[in-house]
Amino acid sequence: MPKLSFHTSNCFTRPSGAAIASDSTICVGNSVTLSGSGAINYTWNLGVTDNDPITPHTTKTYTVTGTDAFGCTNTSNITVVVDPCGTTNTMNVKLFLQGFYIGTSTMQTALMNQGVGNSVNHVDSIQVELRASENLTNIVTTSWAVLQIDGTATVNFTSLPFGYYRIVIKHRNHLETWSAEPVLITANSTYDFSTAANKAYGGNQVQVENGIWAFFTGDINQDGVVDGLDYNDWENDSNNFAGGYFSTDLNGDGIVDGLDFIFWEQNSNNFVGAVVP
Repeated sequence: MPKLSFHTSNCFTRPSGAAIASDSTICVGNSVTLSGSGAINYTWNLGVTDNDPITPHTTKTYTVTGTDAFGCTNTSNITVVVDPCGTTNTMNVKLFLQGFYIGTSTMQTALMNQGVGNSVNHVDSIQVELRASENLTNIVTTSWAVLQIDGTATVNFTSLPFGYYRIVIKHRNHLETWSAEPVLITANSTYDFSTAANKAYGGNQVQVENGIWAFFTGDINQDGVVDGLDYNDWENDSNNFAGGYFSTDLNGDGIVDGLDFIFWEQNSNNFVGAVVP
C-alpha cells in the first residue's frame, strides 16, 4: 500500500505517521479506502471519512490532516488515479413514453401504426446522449436505439470508456429527460427510468399507472416546453386530417386528432417543461 509521510509543522512535537490508500490506482466504479496512521485524529478534505471506503469518479488528490495528543498537526497529500479499465459497446435502458402508453407496462406500436414499420414489438426511435458527469455541456457520445413495447432499448456505442455519465433521452414529441445522477456505464449497464419519478432529474416524469412512470408528451417542436407553439403544429395537422408519421400524433395511433389534443392540453395547463441540471 502506498504511504506518504506527514510534513513537519511549526510545533515542538508533531505527529509521526502516514497517509495510506488501500490502492493508488483503481478502475472506475471500484472503491478505495483512505486512512491515516501515527496520529490520533484525522481530517480529510473532499468529504472523506478516515477509514471509510469511497468511490471516486475521476482521479483526485486527497489531503489529510493528522492531530496528535498535544494538538499539533501535519498534513499529507495522496493521489488516487481512476482508470477506465475497459470500454463498452452497449447499454440497456428502460423508459415509457406518456403518449404511447396503453397500460400494463406496454406501449403502442407507433411505427407500425404510422406506416413506417412492420414490427409488433417496436414503438419508435429514441436518441441517447451520454454527457460527461462533471461537464454537462460535453456530449461524449450520441446513439440511436429502437424502443420496444415493454419500454426496453439496447443502445450501441463505439469504444466508449467505462465511466460515469449523465444519460439524456430525446424523442420527437416527448420532453428531453435526464438521469437523476451520473450513471456508471460499464460492460453490463442498465438504467430504468420507469420505476420512480426521481429516476429522472428533477422528478420530471408522470405516473401512468401504479408504480410506473413515463416521460411527458406534447413537446412537438422540441423547444423544451409544452405550450401554444406545439398546439399550432397539432392544429394545422389535425385540420388537414393528417395520418402517418407525424410528431403531432401524440398517442401514436397513426392519426392526428382530438385524442392527441387531450395530452397536449393537460401538460400545457400544468406548465410542463424539460428539467435539466
